[in-house]
Amino acid sequence: MESQISLRRALLIGLGVGALGVLLLFRALIGKDLSATLWADNYDARLLHWIAEWGYTSIVERRDPFNFWNAPSFYPHLKSLAASDSLLSAQIFYSPLRLLGLSSGAALYATLAAVSILGCVLSVLALRRIGSFSPLEIAVIAFVCHFGLSITAYFAHYQLFGFQLAAPFFLFWYLFLREWRARDLLTVAACFAFSVCFSTYLAPMLTVTALGTAIPSLWRLHKQRAFGATLRSIGLRSLVGTIALGIFVFAVQLAPYRAFNSEESPKSLEESALYSAKPNSFLAPAFGGNSYWYQPRGAPTRFGDTERAFFPGFLISYSLVAFLFIWIAHAYRWYGAAETVAPGIDQRFLNYLAILLGLSIVLAFGPYLPFLPALKFPFYFLTWIVPGLEHVRTPGRFGIFTALPAIIFSLCLLRTFFYSRHFSRVLAAFALGIVVETLPRFDTFPFHPDADGVYAQLKSNLPAGAAVIELPTTGGDSLRTLLRVTDQLHGTLIHGGKIVLGYGASTTPEMEALNKLDLRIQRRKSRPADALLFGERLNVNYFIIRLNRYAPPVRERWLKLAREQKSVETLFADEKLLILRRT
Repeated sequence: MESQISLRRALLIGLGVGALGVLLLFRALIGKDLSATLWADNYDARLLHWIAEWGYTSIVERRDPFNFWNAPSFYPHLKSLAASDSLLSAQIFYSPLRLLGLSSGAALYATLAAVSILGCVLSVLALRRIGSFSPLEIAVIAFVCHFGLSITAYFAHYQLFGFQLAAPFFLFWYLFLREWRARDLLTVAACFAFSVCFSTYLAPMLTVTALGTAIPSLWRLHKQRAFGATLRSIGLRSLVGTIALGIFVFAVQLAPYRAFNSEESPKSLEESALYSAKPNSFLAPAFGGNSYWYQPRGAPTRFGDTERAFFPGFLISYSLVAFLFIWIAHAYRWYGAAETVAPGIDQRFLNYLAILLGLSIVLAFGPYLPFLPALKFPFYFLTWIVPGLEHVRTPGRFGIFTALPAIIFSLCLLRTFFYSRHFSRVLAAFALGIVVETLPRFDTFPFHPDADGVYAQLKSNLPAGAAVIELPTTGGDSLRTLLRVTDQLHGTLIHGGKIVLGYGASTTPEMEALNKLDLRIQRRKSRPADALLFGERLNVNYFIIRLNRYAPPVRERWLKLAREQKSVETLFADEKLLILRRT
């Protein structure tokens, strides 16, 4: 039964909750120069800034959308953008904002905010259709699903803002399974397409979870022999439109990943096991996430904790556990059990949410326990059936899906005890408690691509699309190396060339070979001339040598090569930098 809330009021609730959540989420950016500030993270954020700007550059500035996937990284490989998430659907917001004159940073943060508000509005519209909930309950559900700890713990990875469409996806999926309406199917397909083109892992994650929640409805249709009538009620045009959208998503978003990773050997599930949930992932703040209360500034982060953190806060987690106990006691008529449970809420919806909660938690535990690989979990067997699930490196992120059933079951607890009296007051206090407890904390970091002007200087000497090798590539540890890689990526947007390096879930033999060669040069086990020979094999003629990053003996070797090597032209030289061209 549809709620009595008007459409206008529902939109205002969605926009209001979305605006509040965005304000709390990005409050650290207030007063900052957004063009020179990284939010939440100092490493992956650099990559995501580059990906968003590369999308705008290729699609809008160069008017070359067919080369969107052929990013200037991992030279000489094609489809190299598939090493990470493409943020393709982000361009719906990002590119128009850039055309309006916003800086790349401001456009990206505005895009993330817009996606959050969009997801919030869609969730509210779906809850209005489902019925049963008051306006304040709908606002609380929307807030937790889009700005609760279960999801904000992951937002240092900007691509996971695609999960903002997960809650509306599951809500409209329920409506479709309940009523078999064409408009709900098309909305589900649109949410799927947008979120997958933002965060690719959502394709297998949403697919396997949605199919699991659909089993009772499909079984009911089977028993009623109603498949034919149901398909006719949905309509041929809607089915064809949904299939066409699925083919489009596969061709535009998923096929490049298959092409880029086609030469890789089958992935081991060891990494997936490492980034899987633990027993305390839901019930205790045992993670290194971004909570104002539970993660003090400077507190140490245990390896992998930020990839399996779906603790929603004590209010929600313990309310959920209490309600599940009461619900089971009521179902089995235990002595002293409550006479009514969750009054006013459709039992079918509660059953659907129970399946969603169970599936999400089970799948979050990944393929097996790292210390007991013989004990296999459902995720392990489903990788044989669901394409792409074997590439989900972080099964703990299935825990994000628990936010929707967790908050609704928590509200069911309040209804069970207070629905006949004082419900509005208790609900208001509960809502305030949730907003306070889920307050996020995100730091900001300075961000100045090409602060020394090296890439701008190279631009005048580099033919469009030419490949460049910049040395050194490694920085002594993984984090400093990552900073150098992302600096080089941003350099491609300035000088317009291509680089051998890249960053993402995959790497290439050429990048690994270059890093090994660079280490040997730094340790004086290889000559700088070997770098020129490496470039010759890859048809790379341009070299950036940052002399100030080498030890003095190695620096002298590079200067000697520039002076004496006849096959090298020096385009620029000072005490910090060499720009060379192989002739």
